[in-house]
Amino acid sequence: MYPFRDAKFSDGPRVIPEILGVFSAALSSPRNIKNASQDVYGNVKVPMVERLISQNASHDEDGWYRIPPPSLDIYSSFTGIPTVVPDTGVKSNYTFSMETSYMNADCKMVHIANMSAQNWRFYLGNNSAYGNSATLAITPIPSAIGRHDPMTVVFASATSPNMGTISWDVSNATCKLTTSYVEAEIRCHHSDCAVDRIRPSKKDHNGTQDTVLQGLGMTRVVGGGAVYPAYMAFFSAIVNSTYNAWSGTSVNTQSTPLEYYFTKPDSPYLIPNRKDQWRGEDIYLIGDEAFSQRFTQLLNTFWISSVAPPAVSGSFEMADKATINGGWFNYTYNNVTGSMTPDYMQLKCNKGWFAALVIASVVLLISSIMAAVLEALRRGPDLLDRIGVLLRDNPYVQAPQGTSTEGGFEQARRLKNVRIALGDAKADDTLGYLAVGTTDTVQPMNRIDRWRMYA
Repeated sequence: MYPFRDAKFSDGPRVIPEILGVFSAALSSPRNIKNASQDVYGNVKVPMVERLISQNASHDEDGWYRIPPPSLDIYSSFTGIPTVVPDTGVKSNYTFSMETSYMNADCKMVHIANMSAQNWRFYLGNNSAYGNSATLAITPIPSAIGRHDPMTVVFASATSPNMGTISWDVSNATCKLTTSYVEAEIRCHHSDCAVDRIRPSKKDHNGTQDTVLQGLGMTRVVGGGAVYPAYMAFFSAIVNSTYNAWSGTSVNTQSTPLEYYFTKPDSPYLIPNRKDQWRGEDIYLIGDEAFSQRFTQLLNTFWISSVAPPAVSGSFEMADKATINGGWFNYTYNNVTGSMTPDYMQLKCNKGWFAALVIASVVLLISSIMAAVLEALRRGPDLLDRIGVLLRDNPYVQAPQGTSTEGGFEQARRLKNVRIALGDAKADDTLGYLAVGTTDTVQPMNRIDRWRMYA
């Protein structure tokens, strides 16, 4: 239920701070949060199925589209839908499907150059209920009586070409608002949730040309008898949602963060530091497709923020009643059926690595068996894998000799205190001779000389 229904916000002071707090937090969130599958409060974002269709994304025979890596341009808003999974005391994984909807804007842009300041002020005056009295007006145009055409919204943003000029450049967009009904499959790893697949809803929906804004109906002016569409409150609020006293002056007016979002979605509150900083942002340069996507995101974000800011900002709780009273905000929730898998540690067999393990194990087993067989067939001493074989019957080694049946291990243990070296065994000859011998032979081993000739 929409929390306020008076165009001039007779109940605004009670509810607007919460709404703008949630909306501003979402709008100013860093890029990694805007690009993520969950918003800054952990709510699950719903992708735009139109974006996937326009990209010719692959889908299965049931019409399910796999969601590509998260990015800002695939989500219908940068606030998500509050989602609560059961707390069973065991960390688990959850899968469930959800029917939901969002507003979709299809916009066409034009550039109006050099509009006089008088004409711009006149335009703002005629749209005072939907303008911020400076640079921006977002004006809904109702359908003709008796017709159910999509709502038309005219977006107009003005910039001053140079500081002190009296003419304006206007980015003007005419948008048709419809409702997209989708079915989303959500997967959660503990509390980390994301839409894994999405498709257009298979249920019958006759009101795609209408939006939740038309569904607000009519309301009566406080203290008077006039009746007006209740959606006036929505557009009156969003157009002023980021306007501040320092956003402009009587002539030199800066764009608001709402306008900066179209050209700088990562940091709309960061006003560029440049010589023509009072110029603002020429939004028409981004084109129809990008404008439609970002206007869709702004409308849905402000709507979700307006309906139940306590729930969106992390105060969502399940209760016995289907309708929950959150201060000035009443909202409902729906239960859905899904599957839960406890998050136990499991070993998963990789066929390739398992085959490599089996082969390596077999090779090692055969090697150990062959080593045992060869050891049993060996008739002589074990010498070849010992360094002591270099000392056996060596004329340059002055050390006690063992028996001819002595093994390499016994020889190494017996000669553990003997010092050997690689050196010149014939230092007095014209040609040297390199050999391994003990350092205290009859003819001592000399150091190797790089300038000496050796045989």
